[in-house]
Amino acid sequence: MVGGKMLMLMFILASGYLFAVYILLAIVKHSSKRTVNSNIGSMNGGKSQSDISVTQQVSEVINNPESLLNTQ
Repeated sequence: MVGGKMLMLMFILASGYLFAVYILLAIVKHSSKRTVNSNIGSMNGGKSQSDISVTQQVSEVINNPESLLNTQ
């Protein structure tokens, strides 16, 4: 009977350990999403580098439409 109680105790402890690890990973994942989102929003007024380069190219074409015809 002692072996059965030990097995049950080991099962309960292992389950508690796995649950604690799962909760800690969920907390880390949630906090990292919040940090990444705030860093992206603060860069360049909310625009990424690719957005800025596309915006510059579009504005150049709008200001000088002949540049499309004079490609070399």
